[in-house]
Amino acid sequence: MGSFYTNITLVGPGQAEVVSFLREIGRECFVSPSINGRTIVYDKECDKQDAEVLEKLSSQLSREFSCPAWAVLNHDDDILIYFLYDQDKKIDSYDSCPGYFEMESDKDYVGPEGGNSSLLCAAFKVLERADEVEAILHKHDALGDKQGYVFAFERHKDLAKALGIHEGLARLGYDYVERGDADELMPELKMAYTGIISLERVRSARQKSRQKIVEEEQSILRAIIQALHPILQALHQGNMAQVEALLDQDPQLINLKDNSGESLIKLAVTMPTGFKAVAPLSPQEWKDEKKRKEHLSLIAAASAKNLQILISRGADVNELSGPNKDTALHRAAIMGYPDMVKVLLENHADPNLKNKFGQTPLHVMIGGIDMNLLPLDVYMPDPDGRRAAICKLLLEAGADPSIKDFKGNVPLDCVQRANMTEIVKLLKSRSD
Repeated sequence: MGSFYTNITLVGPGQAEVVSFLREIGRECFVSPSINGRTIVYDKECDKQDAEVLEKLSSQLSREFSCPAWAVLNHDDDILIYFLYDQDKKIDSYDSCPGYFEMESDKDYVGPEGGNSSLLCAAFKVLERADEVEAILHKHDALGDKQGYVFAFERHKDLAKALGIHEGLARLGYDYVERGDADELMPELKMAYTGIISLERVRSARQKSRQKIVEEEQSILRAIIQALHPILQALHQGNMAQVEALLDQDPQLINLKDNSGESLIKLAVTMPTGFKAVAPLSPQEWKDEKKRKEHLSLIAAASAKNLQILISRGADVNELSGPNKDTALHRAAIMGYPDMVKVLLENHADPNLKNKFGQTPLHVMIGGIDMNLLPLDVYMPDPDGRRAAICKLLLEAGADPSIKDFKGNVPLDCVQRANMTEIVKLLKSRSD
């Protein structure tokens, strides 16, 4: 699932005066400090993705402060919509994917609609960037152009940068700020809250909310598992004896997919099935780093053995499945499981197959499908060497480090961005 957020960027007024006005009119919001003369409002009601509510508040703010108000709505990272108000008048609007909800296939995609780069840049006092903004606004999504934007927040990030708005803060909404995303992004940031309770109480409630969300997710997961086909239930529970018994009864079950189209072999990679074969650690033992590493190593080995069982039963190691149209090898590389990568390669997994983004396992081994769409601090260097081990295995199996994805990136581009020095050396040695 993609991002869902709304926010309103004001050009001119500072945090204190914006907070004062929002309290007067009874809005429950977070308000960012003014950075480069831009102050961002994250409104609770607007975050329900109601465009009319978002427009109304933007109009009020523009009128009150006699300033431009840029209201943005991101829906599931599929659509970016904005409204630009100045002096209480809507002077521009934009939709990156008009007719999105009526589209029956990618062929119905017609490209972005609206968006006046000159008006938008004039509002933010960066008229010299009008050509740059024009290109961002009217670049197609990946639906219409393989070189286009894959996610709506990617377009929003580029727009924010061109308009002088803090890129990270621009891609937040009320719910994200409430759960602490802004604190993690900029710990020194003093976000203001306009509600009738204190910010400390909001943060206390946030912690309780997080625990409730975890409990609800666990409950939902249990219900989902209970509704699954018995072989999927057994796989989720790490019960390989039951998996094999079901395959004995019906060998065709090896080709079964879950509701998202994921194959059994990819599911076996995603949720390591070896945990049941290894005695659990006590909470005290888990704190011991040596014991914890040994424990995880045993689970990885058992999971790789279980993967071999599925392969021996006819699982296709090169099947492209699921939403990302990737293979089990892609998934093992993303998850950082060298044991599984080794088993898959030994069973003739193709290291050069591409997912729907044009990426090979070498592209995604840093831990994600698109390094260019995420902040650098999402990715850590490779402290335990697992990803370097995966890189070696892939290269030894004939992975081609010169293959470009849909954005023109080779694996080295992704790894350099993630600051994984050991893997950079490996790839450069094969590229020279």
